[in-house]
Amino acid sequence: KLLVYYDDSYEYQGGAHGISEKTYTVYNIATGRRITEDDIFVMNDENEKALSEMIVEAFAVEFSDEKDDMWNEGINFINGNFCIDADSLYYQYSPYEIGPYAMGMPRVALHKDAVKPFLKKDGVLYEYWFPEKKK
Repeated sequence: KLLVYYDDSYEYQGGAHGISEKTYTVYNIATGRRITEDDIFVMNDENEKALSEMIVEAFAVEFSDEKDDMWNEGINFINGNFCIDADSLYYQYSPYEIGPYAMGMPRVALHKDAVKPFLKKDGVLYEYWFPEKKK
């Protein structure tokens, strides 16, 4: 039902180090259409803020208890670079996108039960994760 395409790239233009990037694209196999956050989430300011806070909390567990001091200013955590598996949605970030180069290419998992309240009930991800029981 879903296809996740993954591209891993590396570029070196001189200097101290090159830059790697991981990019995910999710497709609905039935329609051939690319899936975006607008297709799976009820996106409004309140939900986007709540999802961003979930991401920050998940990163704080992995990287630091000083979560307010580790991020670049004005970060958009809902960045369109995500993948999906049977239990979670993962957001992937490039070096410098949300923090210092030393963070690498951080990826955070949001479990399906945690994001369920934000999912569109008629969306492809809700249908994939929470299929209706056949009577």
